[in-house]
Amino acid sequence: MALLFRSEHHAKVYQKYRPEYPPSVHSAILKYLDHQRTTTPSSASTRWNTAFDLGCGTGISTIPLCGHFERVVGIDVSEAQIEEARRSGAGHEGLTYRVGLAHDLGFQADGTVDLVTIGLALHYVDTEKFYPECRRILRSGGVLAAYGHGIPMVNNTEAHSVVMHFYDVLLEKYWDPGRRHISDHYHELFKDFSLTFPTSERNDSLVLEKEYSLEDFIGYLQTWSGYQNYIAQNPDAEDPLKDVASRLREIFLRSCDAKADGDATTSSRMEKSDTAGSHKDHDDEAISETRFSTSCPIFILLGRKE
Repeated sequence: MALLFRSEHHAKVYQKYRPEYPPSVHSAILKYLDHQRTTTPSSASTRWNTAFDLGCGTGISTIPLCGHFERVVGIDVSEAQIEEARRSGAGHEGLTYRVGLAHDLGFQADGTVDLVTIGLALHYVDTEKFYPECRRILRSGGVLAAYGHGIPMVNNTEAHSVVMHFYDVLLEKYWDPGRRHISDHYHELFKDFSLTFPTSERNDSLVLEKEYSLEDFIGYLQTWSGYQNYIAQNPDAEDPLKDVASRLREIFLRSCDAKADGDATTSSRMEKSDTAGSHKDHDDEAISETRFSTSCPIFILLGRKE
């Protein structure tokens, strides 16, 4: 965990390509926080006081909290991620960022926080230290929300197989051991979570759906910590994403041609593409215009301090 997400390059790639959670995630969390309300607060007069977003990364998960709380604090162990978060979060009133561990919350007084969120990072933290600190800083009725998403399912079976080979085989030994909790959607972690917060529940009803270009999807794969670890440990090796990109390009080009089979555009291509260069130009254009969908399950652990 100590070396994850530390580089400035990774922080910039993370900010550019990491998908945002749908608004329904924070809506579900806020609804649980104030279970007596039928809707979440939307105006300054009905905002809560303080929210902490731990393992906040570049602030993608932090900024959506700003409209609902007077004070929002994002904390991450990576200085590079926090610097990127500060740049992207400039102008949001009441928002501050700190570098630190998720359980390093000694600066906050007891019982003064309404909500603690931790997005796709619970599997990295020392929960024996983290849970007691959460209970200490949360007010009575305050909530800890730990959430994440599974591996994206590409809506092309062959393309998805390429991605899963990259994930499961090539990067297998480069993932942090806690990564196994992503595969089981935090079911194992929920056991200790529910012991710490007896008033707790899971929400597995939401899905993260996103449409990608090939370029942006390869950018997203660069944000994977397993890939970043591979690059760091094999600086002289060929970048494995080049092969992934090449194979996905081939798959989606075949898909483009199959969809256009018999169409006048395809016939024109066959008549006019007399050189390798013109073939490549056509393929480059086709790939640049290609979009494909992905979906992955979202899981949310919700616990209330009574």
